[in-house]
Formats: sequence, structure tokens, C-alpha cells
Amino acid sequence: MAEFGVVSPLVGLLSSPVRATRSYTTLCLSVMTTSADVRRQVCSADGLPALLALLKPDEESVTVEHAAAILSHMAREYFTKTKLLSLSAHQLLLPLMTRDDPNIQRHSLETVCQLVELHQARRAVAEEGGMKSLLSLLSSEFPTIQALALTSLVSCMNDGDCRARLRDADGLSTIVSFLGNKDVSDLHLRAATALSLCLHDAENMTALQTSRSLELLLSLMTDAGANSDMKTCAASALAKAAHDEVNRRILHEQNVEKTFIQLLAHSDGEVVTAGLNGLSAMCGLSSGRARVGQEGGVVGVVSCAGREEGGVRDASAQCLAHISTDSPANCKLIQEADGCVALVRLLTDTQAACRSGAASTITNMAPSPLAREELSAAEVVPALVSCLEFTDVAVQRSAAEALAAMGTDSAGRSQFLASGGVASCLPLLSSASPALLTSALSLLRSMARSLEVAQEFCGNGSVSSVPFILPI
Repeated sequence: MAEFGVVSPLVGLLSSPVRATRSYTTLCLSVMTTSADVRRQVCSADGLPALLALLKPDEESVTVEHAAAILSHMAREYFTKTKLLSLSAHQLLLPLMTRDDPNIQRHSLETVCQLVELHQARRAVAEEGGMKSLLSLLSSEFPTIQALALTSLVSCMNDGDCRARLRDADGLSTIVSFLGNKDVSDLHLRAATALSLCLHDAENMTALQTSRSLELLLSLMTDAGANSDMKTCAASALAKAAHDEVNRRILHEQNVEKTFIQLLAHSDGEVVTAGLNGLSAMCGLSSGRARVGQEGGVVGVVSCAGREEGGVRDASAQCLAHISTDSPANCKLIQEADGCVALVRLLTDTQAACRSGAASTITNMAPSPLAREELSAAEVVPALVSCLEFTDVAVQRSAAEALAAMGTDSAGRSQFLASGGVASCLPLLSSASPALLTSALSLLRSMARSLEVAQEFCGNGSVSSVPFILPI
């Protein structure tokens, strides 16, 4: 029909004074505008103003429904979105979202959902009370409307003004309550995504705590019947938020470390990874590291190092490095949990994050003579030497620092020599990375307390004068 030039005449009939004509015209176009070619012809015929004029309260409901359906099709095109925004279409669409007719709600919401894909439309929608309207639709009896409202909220939460307006509308509590409704578990991931974007602002974390919604969220994350995707998203959001010092202290007050520790026993690797990342972030507080140890988290983190999922092992190695930083108590707990054996496994992993995390953990543990003895017995030094030849600079540097710490004991120096450590270390001395070069020099200074190491290094002919490796 579009090929016969009927679109332009139909657009003209949208302004007909006869109600029945407008109704049948919108019905026809609501079907035809599923075609991209028809949508372009409607725009060319300047049909958008005529369509928006049909959204007024005195128009028949069936005509409004069809007009809203046409606009939801038209909004698929980027040009149409910008045109609708310039015509202030959102001012007419938002009231329709709360009409009693579910079809009018759905079509108008579909259009708004596509409009807010434009960053400039998000604030315009928020300024017209859009956040309250979208939040009210979360209690709809129709899952399609709930899903569209959540998708719109996810887009809007990328804007700071929208997040502030949602907070003022008590939207955080509304979203958390939605997460607690198991009847809509298939929509929990979208809700958790919207909430995670809200946590970019420290003010929102404070609001969550004040309203006790944070407490409810943490209980939902450990609910055995809760959706795994929701748990992953919520835990990831809290982990990301915890990188902010203010948020980290608020979360610490809520004992979020215990929640993250409970996630480590989950069967879903992504949930476990999110929990490990959360613990790593909380270790930015010395009291957070202490709580991880007190709540039995160290054992859980060590056990995760043996999981099959590569992402879990990565996160476990990095978490071990964080929880052992400036924490002799946690270092001892790692030993008691058979962590030395786990560290050797991580040092031989194919993934760089596993090796660098394990090496950093060893550096943190090595100041303890008992820890060094157990690490040496687990043959950590040969594994670290192999890391010096790894292609990743961060791994090489971490391994060099760990070996320097292990060089405090004669056992460590003997193992270094026997493992070909000098030959593995020499190439690092010509590294273009100042940080790696510094770590390599520190390693040789430590290991050269052994006369045999110093002699092998000098006998290699790589340097003519190396005062820093003279035996002590």
C-alpha cells in the first residue's frame, strides 16, 4: 500500500474533524508503521504533530491507543526520537502512562522507553515527573508494563539528575521492595541493574541505609530462593560502590562483609566472583580486612582458588592479596587454611591475574618466619621463578617482589639458585619498565645475600660492577 502513495493521504486524515475517520486512520497506520519505509513516509509528510494532537484527553480512547501505538513504532528511528523530543512529546506521553487503559499505558510507555535512550531526553522526562510515573508502574498487574518501566529506569539512571529525582521520590525503597517480590523474579535482573546505577552516588547509599532498604537488599542477596542474576548484579553494584570511601564505611556498618562471604558458597560462579570482588573492595578498610578474618571469610576465599571457573580463580587470587595486606592475622589464617598449596596452584595458572594476586599474597605473608618456612616447604620459590618468565609485566613484577621477600631465609635463596632464578631474572634488568627494573634489582639484592647467587650473577658477565649484590 505504501508503494501506491496512500501514506500521505492517510496522514492528512489524522486531522479530520470526524472522530470515526481519525479512529480508522490511526488503526490503519498502527499496522502500517511496523514498516520502516512507512515510518519514513510519515515523517516526510510531517505526520508527527498530527499524531501528538490525538493524545489529548478529549480524544476517544481507541484513537489515543492507536496513535500511541503508531508513535511507539515511529520512535524506533533515531531521527524520529529527536523530532519527538523537540515537539515535547514526553509531556503528552507521561500522563498516558497512568491511564486506566493498559493498552494506552503500554504503547505510551514503549515510546517513552525509546525516547530515554537519548541522554537529553532523560532529564526532560525527569523534570516532568517521569520518575514517579515509572515507579508507579512497577506495581502494575501486567509484566510487560513492569518490564518496560524498568528498562526505562535503567536508561534514566545513567543521568545524575534522574538519580536524584528518583531518590527524592523514594524510588530506592520501591526498587528494593520489587526485588523482594518473588512473583516477578524474571524481572529482578533489570531492577537490580537500575539499582546498581543509582549507587554511583554516595547520597543514594546513605538514603538506602536510612530507609533500611540496604538491610533488606542484603537479606535478599542471601535468600536461597533469590534469582542468581539478581544476586550477581546486586553484589557487583555494592562492590563497585564500595570503592568510594563513604560508601565503604556505610556498607561496613551494615556488615556487608558477612553477606559477601555467604555468597562464596554459591554454586553459580558469577555470584561467587561478585562476592569475592565485594570482599576485595571492603578490604580498603583495615577494619574490613579484620572482619573478613573474624567472619571466617579467609577459608572461603582460599577454597575458591580451587574452583574450575577462571573468573572465580582470578577474583580469589586478587582477594587473597587484599585480605592479607597489612594483616598478620589474616596471613596466619591463610596458612591454616592450607593456603600455601593453593598459592602454588595459582602461580602456575594460565591467567595473569591469578599469578599476580598469588605473588602479592606471598609478599604480604613473607615477613613471618613461620609463613616463609611453610611457603618454602610448598615449593613456592620455583613457582615464582617460573613467573619471572611470564609475558605479563605485572606478573613479573609481583613475582620479583615476592622472591625478594622470600630471600630473607637461606632456604629461599637456595631454592632460587636451584630453580635457575638468576638466569630468569637477568632479562628483567634490561626491561624498559622502571617499576619492573626496580623490583628486579630488589630481588637480586635480597638473593645475593647468598655468596653462590652473587657469584653466579657476576659470572654471567652481564655486569662488571654490582655493589648491590655483595653478600651480607
